[in-house]
Amino acid sequence: MSVDNTYKYFLKALEQWIKKTGYGHKKLLSLGCECGKSQITQLLNPDRKNPIPFHRQVQISETCGMPYIEFLQHGKALLKGNKTPQTNQTTSITKKHQELISDFKDKKEAIEINQNLIKLEKLDIEAFHSIAGLIKGKVKKMEGGATSGNGTFAELKQGT
Repeated sequence: MSVDNTYKYFLKALEQWIKKTGYGHKKLLSLGCECGKSQITQLLNPDRKNPIPFHRQVQISETCGMPYIEFLQHGKALLKGNKTPQTNQTTSITKKHQELISDFKDKKEAIEINQNLIKLEKLDIEAFHSIAGLIKGKVKKMEGGATSGNGTFAELKQGT
């Protein structure tokens, strides 16, 4: 994999993610990369003379939901014509996720939590479902007025 090809793979995967994500992609990237939207605009400028710095490529790929190497492999597959089917369901899920993230007061933390949930799901599906169940149970109890929401993790685990 040459450096030129590697960067082409990165750009192709990014291009597809931007098309799939649609409106709001710069905001998502700026939150994930911890920089302003104007810097993202500069990075995505097609007339840019230098490649996007490596550390930003890694941040961007992770914000797009893939580890850097997988992101490159995805871009390579796209360049070879192995297109991933784009469905309306995928688009609506992406838009719903964007709406959910925008509802958080601490958007940076929300993105980090989501990234960690994705990693947990890949590493240990049972732990992922356990944590998801704990969160759902705690929210349900709090919405019912049963707790103040200031409990410990042990209380969360017990559902009190």
